[in-house]
Amino acid sequence: MTNIIFLSFFYSTIFPAGFFLSAFALLIHYWTDKFCLLRNWAPAPKLGSQVAKSSAYFFLVALAVFAVCSSYTYAGFPFDNACQDEGSAVDDEYVGDHVSYDGNGREIKISVEENDPNYVFCLQSMAQYIPIAFPPIPSSQPYGEEWMNEDQEKGSKLLGYTALAIALAVVVRLVHKLISLTFYHKRPFGKTENKKFSNVEGISAYIPQVKLYGYPFPLILCDLRDIDNKFIGWTSPRHHHDFYNVIYDIPG
Repeated sequence: MTNIIFLSFFYSTIFPAGFFLSAFALLIHYWTDKFCLLRNWAPAPKLGSQVAKSSAYFFLVALAVFAVCSSYTYAGFPFDNACQDEGSAVDDEYVGDHVSYDGNGREIKISVEENDPNYVFCLQSMAQYIPIAFPPIPSSQPYGEEWMNEDQEKGSKLLGYTALAIALAVVVRLVHKLISLTFYHKRPFGKTENKKFSNVEGISAYIPQVKLYGYPFPLILCDLRDIDNKFIGWTSPRHHHDFYNVIYDIPG
């Protein structure tokens, strides 16, 4: 799941259809896992929510990568590294009809006329600047090599500052988590509210049980006549707890 989300974020700017493909793939994963969990696989061990909480930090990083890559990709359009040289026209020696060939050997006809604009090389990938330009905003374009039009400047400025804000928020969150893991110690907190043990909702007691492969519920190994069923920790939608109690299988 994390691989699918990360790839769809990384290439979203140049391949927006990846969002729909990723959603379709995640939908298939969801229903496949749901069927296997409920109908095919053995009961899963109680691992808690630690794995899900840890993966949440990966999604934060993926979100930051998505924002940063989108801002660089949008600012780099049209990716041809060609900037029009204002105030200069093409040299006379290039005027006329020419023939070129692409990488597959196909012939391409090129016609150059007088007063056609002249183009010079300009690096449009701000991620390759030394030092790197972050955020990739219009003011980061080298003087005399500007390639953005008015609409692209507005969009790149919006995406650039948004990516900067998201990246800073994610870094602060990760640093806070690292500091809490390094220096802080968890301490219990809360109020007892003077409740008795038997009145605490959701609490369960130790009931001797054994889990068998292929059985949706464990088998109970003790007498439950003097124990409230709410302390067992699970209920069956079809049978009473006595149905799973092995002491009733013993004659007498």
